[in-house]
Amino acid sequence: MAIVAKSFGGRLALTHLPEGVDRMVLWAPAVLGPFADHEPSIDASELAEIAVPVRVLQSDEDEVVTVGNAASIAEHLPNGDLIELSGEDHSFLHDEKRIVELTLAFLSD
Repeated sequence: MAIVAKSFGGRLALTHLPEGVDRMVLWAPAVLGPFADHEPSIDASELAEIAVPVRVLQSDEDEVVTVGNAASIAEHLPNGDLIELSGEDHSFLHDEKRIVELTLAFLSD
């Protein structure tokens, strides 16, 4: 089973990972990761326990979540990777086809 979660759903997926999930794609997860300026929503030790592969898609023009924050999350996941999307905002409405392609490619690996 796979999870695709957007924004606050990314926080729910990371902090309440159901059994049987074998990979996740998080679109602009509204989660404060390790080393955030404010109190993190999830810390490095919690991320280190998530063994499933996780792809984080993060836009460079997001007004809610920064690329640096998403990178911090991805680098603390044992099997995490980050793809930075140029020209997108938090809504991911500018290049939907590319976002779906990146998501499906990861889920079909």
